[in-house]
Amino acid sequence: MELAVISIIVLTPCVWLFNKMFKTNICLICGAVSGTWIWMLVAGASGYSIDPVIPAMLMGGSVVGINYQLEKKIKNREWLIYWRITFIILGFLTAYNLLMFRWINLAIYSAIAICLGFVAFGSKHQRDTKNIESIESSMKNCC
Repeated sequence: MELAVISIIVLTPCVWLFNKMFKTNICLICGAVSGTWIWMLVAGASGYSIDPVIPAMLMGGSVVGINYQLEKKIKNREWLIYWRITFIILGFLTAYNLLMFRWINLAIYSAIAICLGFVAFGSKHQRDTKNIESIESSMKNCC
């Protein structure tokens, strides 16, 4: 566990530097935590002995953090509770299957989560259609 904590401490300024170089706005702690569990998974897949509880714990934190950030973008607020429940469950299932290297299940749960995102956030086409309808309505009521 100490190695994971040290990794988070070391990766935090790396994420800050990445943000400065590429003009991004990644949360420093979120990026460092994600970077830590990613390198731990790679190390485990490469044959190094890792305690799977540690990346699992960090992955769970990432799922909750991603959910928190994405739920701010949901347009239809009635969907919020369904989003939370479904995304957290799918996120945990995705994380578990990634940790266990179960690629087919990982692909299935990831695809479902992505589809849920399209539904919850609305497609660009839907937003454009609403804008067009608004403009048309304004033009009809103009004169």
